[in-house]
Amino acid sequence: QIGLLIAQLKERGLYKDSMIIFLGDHGEMLVERPENLLGHGMAVYQALVHVPLLIKLPGSKRIGRMDTPVSTVDVLPTILDAIGHPAPPPSASGERSLLRVDRGSPRPVFAQTRRDGFRDTVLHGKWKLIRDTSINTSELYDVTRDEDERDDLSRRFPDVVSHMESLLVDWHKELEASRSGIRATAPPQLTPAEREQLRGLGYVE
Repeated sequence: QIGLLIAQLKERGLYKDSMIIFLGDHGEMLVERPENLLGHGMAVYQALVHVPLLIKLPGSKRIGRMDTPVSTVDVLPTILDAIGHPAPPPSASGERSLLRVDRGSPRPVFAQTRRDGFRDTVLHGKWKLIRDTSINTSELYDVTRDEDERDDLSRRFPDVVSHMESLLVDWHKELEASRSGIRATAPPQLTPAEREQLRGLGYVE
């Protein structure tokens, strides 16, 4: 389907000057872990949060791969930067334009889920911490050597756990501060059919 879309853009003479971004919103667990997890939303392991991100810039012939961890929150600043529009100030998630990434200085990347518990994760350099606040536990992985997250190193490196947990604490403080100026709106009124569609996708219980 991606190929068909690109072929149509080329056929219409739109491909060269187009910005094209393909982005995954989440992965999928297929019972590959000992917990036999199936689906998405219940965890923050790499199978769920390491998603595809492909960017083609207008008129660019550059081809490359970015090894520095990035986040989906970086997409909007990248779009604005590519069209010459100033990006908004970084929020608690630290979003930035991927056209200006300092590859020698990776910054923390965060994710969370609130389905079947409260789990946060932070990836910084080679280390990834998963914090389950529902049961007060932390898991630590070296994702450069253990991509499948099988070897929990939290007991061997308590100093790293402490540092990574402090990053999560600071992140939550910044999130709360950023939310203080947001006013809640009335929830949308969904029809039974719309709620059933969302339930089938796993977005409502």
